[in-house]
Amino acid sequence: MGMFDNILLDANILPDLTQEEKLLLNEVKGWQTKNFENILTDVYIVEDKGSKYRHSFLEKKFPYKLQIKESDWEEIPMDQRPYPNSDNGLLGLMGSMRETNIKIVDINYTGRFTFYTFITKEISVGVKETIWYEFIGQAENGKINSIERLKD
Repeated sequence: MGMFDNILLDANILPDLTQEEKLLLNEVKGWQTKNFENILTDVYIVEDKGSKYRHSFLEKKFPYKLQIKESDWEEIPMDQRPYPNSDNGLLGLMGSMRETNIKIVDINYTGRFTFYTFITKEISVGVKETIWYEFIGQAENGKINSIERLKD
């Protein structure tokens, strides 16, 4: 399986979805992708406030950009960890690192990127259905040109 990053976005910008799907997908805490850092960080698709274009799929203008979370990590002193008296085994490692200096920055990414998730919904009493969603985006210098849904 390997490492991945999370993509966070508003599902309302995604094409080819019903209103119900958009509502369900907005409850998803993150989509996965393997096209960026692959260090379990967060990548954001956000509105590009500096874009002169308004959102319009018909005109093929897509005013969104990519951002990524950057941070430093520091070791937590043993006496501040959840299990400070353990013998440095697995329990001693729990809570041993914390993220600091968190910042969200623009990425200058050019290329295609895929992101995917699934939802499980109840279709009748006791019967659930799992639906896979996968999209492919195209970006140039961090500006997203398009997002398309990949069909089975």
